Amino acid sequence: MNLPPLLEVDRLTVTFHGNRDVRMILEDVSLIVRDSESVGLVGESGSGKSVLLTAIMGLLREPWRVTAGQIRFQGKDLLGLDEEALLRLRGKELALALANPRQHLNPIVTIGRQLVDMQRAHGVLGHEAAFARGVALLESVGIPDPLLRMHAYPHELSGGMCQRVILALAISNSPRLLMVDEPTNGLDVTISVQILELLHGAVKRLKSGLLIVSRDLGVVAHYCGRVAVMRQGRIVEQASVGNFFAAPRDPYSRRLLAAASAARDADLTAGSVQLLKAKPNQICPPEPATVLQIEGLVKRFTVKGGRELTAVDGVSFSVHRAEALALVGESGSGKTTVGRCILRILEPNAGSIRFAGRDVTRLPVRKFRRLRSRVQMVFQDPFDSMNPRKRVGAAVVEPLRLTTKMVEREIRRRCDELFDLVGLSREAAHLYPHQLSAGELQRVGIARAIATNPDLVIFDEPTSSLDVSVRADILNLLRDLQQQIGITYLFISHDLTAVRRLCHRVAILYLGKVVEIGETEAIFRSPLHPYSRALLSSVLYPDPDQVRAPFVLSGEIPSPIDLPTGCALHTRCPMASDVCRTQEPAMEEKTASRWLACHAVPALAQPSPTRHDVETGSR
Repeated sequence: MNLPPLLEVDRLTVTFHGNRDVRMILEDVSLIVRDSESVGLVGESGSGKSVLLTAIMGLLREPWRVTAGQIRFQGKDLLGLDEEALLRLRGKELALALANPRQHLNPIVTIGRQLVDMQRAHGVLGHEAAFARGVALLESVGIPDPLLRMHAYPHELSGGMCQRVILALAISNSPRLLMVDEPTNGLDVTISVQILELLHGAVKRLKSGLLIVSRDLGVVAHYCGRVAVMRQGRIVEQASVGNFFAAPRDPYSRRLLAAASAARDADLTAGSVQLLKAKPNQICPPEPATVLQIEGLVKRFTVKGGRELTAVDGVSFSVHRAEALALVGESGSGKTTVGRCILRILEPNAGSIRFAGRDVTRLPVRKFRRLRSRVQMVFQDPFDSMNPRKRVGAAVVEPLRLTTKMVEREIRRRCDELFDLVGLSREAAHLYPHQLSAGELQRVGIARAIATNPDLVIFDEPTSSLDVSVRADILNLLRDLQQQIGITYLFISHDLTAVRRLCHRVAILYLGKVVEIGETEAIFRSPLHPYSRALLSSVLYPDPDQVRAPFVLSGEIPSPIDLPTGCALHTRCPMASDVCRTQEPAMEEKTASRWLACHAVPALAQPSPTRHDVETGSR
């Protein structure tokens, strides 16, 4: 007897009924997910992927309507079920983990309460048992010190940690079908691989189905058996992973794959793009052309129970004019905290931040505000950084109204120029944030940041919400702006391929400390610090035949409020020795223009590895 597919979407059509028109969002969409199968759904923003997931969950509301087709789950017609029957399925048999996690977590309820409520809504667990299992769930998705995080609120966690909380909620009741929307969005590469392995293992163990919506074709290449490509509300191609990556049939599929492959190779786009020449590393003393110099930066937070968490611990680096410096590290390493301290969104506890020759930590707030037009930030989550009640055009020109004497005509002209620069239509200025996709809204954030022609722009995960093709355009735009008007970038990112294409130097952070800093190409060719090697070996490329033999760090990230003695990495590092357990390594110049804090790496570097070594993490 042949069992029905776990999920069967049959010729589904969804329309949007606006005030003046009716638009077809999904047209004749058919898709099957079987038991123990992982299917990847790919396509650019606005193609209808998230609408399809919402329709499967039965969450579409007016003015969205299903006008044709069927959705069957284990043979049951989901479209024919009432709300009570759907509630029994959602979160238990049928689970959805959405992108933009802070939009989907209750901001006034602790993480632990949300995990407990999800489990108790569909089971017989008592509060204590559900709480204990919640701690285990957070640990399984790679959140350090899970017991502490159970008592935290969403705003107290980084974007990457919030994404992992969403995944913990989705798997809390061992669903038969798990659908995940951009599961690695905003996550560093090591945690991304850990999450994907977790999802892949859950599918095998429970013999459930997995539908992964992702822009990252590297994720699809390594963790899916089949691929469905969606464009403008239609599925234009379905194939096995091997056949798709070997020879995609549809022209749109070929363009997607070409854009993704370009990130791995020497070009950002189809045309040849030369890498920026890296500037020499000058940590100390600073040169006159230094725009930003940070020395001994410390930021602590007081957590529940009166204990202190050191998020940034003695960080020092400098950024030169027209240079792009990347801050790279796992979630919770302190990257975003450094960026917010520079802007004094957070006040540092110690250290100095010299911008344009002045220590901004000692400036009164009123005087520092005068510098705000010269240093701007693009935040990680574009939905969090926009006023939902303002049209996006008003958000873009607000810095001009506050810091310049431009008249209205000049402001409108500048707004049009900025929207042209970031690849948005001028009409988009009249829309509200919820009317734009995450990628479009991120471009609005970039337009707002460059509106006043600042000297320094801090980017916090600027490519995490972008499609692969748009990502290449944005990186080219950032490079061109840097070359044309000399903007300096501090580039905080999990996207190591973006870092390699845009940044001159890289500073790698682990638990609030810089462990390695040097020229980008040198670090990518031959990472010296064990943590750097682990990061680079975890990158997934859009090639199912990629041989992955990663340099593995064992164990979990230590609690930031109870760090081990000596080197904080020694509990996970396969190269650790007795000295690593007792003495904290000092930052030293191990090779020319390569600084790192590690007892295990000798002063003289090993010969540069081959390209295969860099990709696999072996030496």
